[in-house]
Amino acid sequence: MDTIRLSLRDVTRRFAGNAPAVDGVSLDIRAGETFTFLGPSGCGKTTTLRMIAGLEMPDSGEILLDGEPIVSAVKGVFAPPEKRRMGMVFQSYAIWPHMTVAENVAFPLRVRGAPRGDIGARVMAALGLVGLAEYADRPAPRLSGGQQQRVALARALVYEPAVLLLDEPLSNLDVKLREQMRVELRTLQQKLGLTLVYVTHDQVEALSLSDTVAVMNRGRVEQLGAPRELYERPATPFVRDFLGKSVTLKARVVANDDADTTVETEANVRLRCVSSDIAVGATVTVSIRPESVTLADGGARDNVLIGTIAALLYQGERSECEIRVGDEMIFTFVPASAALVRGQEIAVRLPPDRLFVWPA
Repeated sequence: MDTIRLSLRDVTRRFAGNAPAVDGVSLDIRAGETFTFLGPSGCGKTTTLRMIAGLEMPDSGEILLDGEPIVSAVKGVFAPPEKRRMGMVFQSYAIWPHMTVAENVAFPLRVRGAPRGDIGARVMAALGLVGLAEYADRPAPRLSGGQQQRVALARALVYEPAVLLLDEPLSNLDVKLREQMRVELRTLQQKLGLTLVYVTHDQVEALSLSDTVAVMNRGRVEQLGAPRELYERPATPFVRDFLGKSVTLKARVVANDDADTTVETEANVRLRCVSSDIAVGATVTVSIRPESVTLADGGARDNVLIGTIAALLYQGERSECEIRVGDEMIFTFVPASAALVRGQEIAVRLPPDRLFVWPA
């Protein structure tokens, strides 16, 4: 059975004169998993993380660490940050410029009164984990952005916290370094069996790093699940549109049974879709991920749309192909080597098992 490391129970946080920043959030985070709060600015993800860390006090609800309340509005419990067995890496890294790398990493141990004889070995062990042992005596300002991020990570790990909290830790890095650090962070988490609680607005980070993702919108958890589940089976239009691109078409339901739902588009093309419970005659939106749209071969007739290439955008290993079908535009990805030109007629297929129906 999975061990629950952290639990939130109906946690709410309000700021004066505004709607709740966090509105009744309840969820469990398992020991050893990477759990990500994902959403746009203002959705409540950072406020939730700050309440877990002890930097914000919820107005109601409770937070439990290993089954014991560290925050409970009803019981009057509020454990200070240094008593929560949690480490935190901020977006800004918060590296102290007047200290060396080793002194930065040692600081949390000194604050907690660790034995002086243990501090040096623990600092070097933490720096070794992030590949910075040889930089121990270097002044912190003489590090690159990626190295400073590693120092912040070592400082959060040095006292072996039960939970590691990360607030947009890669957002200040350039694209290539961000990709590298995603791999390193995931590798370190799995090697040490860390429980990570991660906040980001970056869908790629969330999908590639996480075991579980909570997509937040307006202070609430819109959907909770594994990355693949959320991407392939979004529960709401918000999750569908926030997690990557979608091709959408307006349509009307013309048949519905346990096998599939058939719709008719505004271009009078009938498409079979994943079965839904939407009534016949209803106006709907059908959606599919662009990577699921395929070029139709000569014999394909089922779920085929014919249109004209409106734009062909070269992206290196592939091109994004925008296709006008009647009054609507759809797009897909094609090999960069495909012999296609703007203005050309093209047929594409929308596989029925990847095409979903939504209320309009």
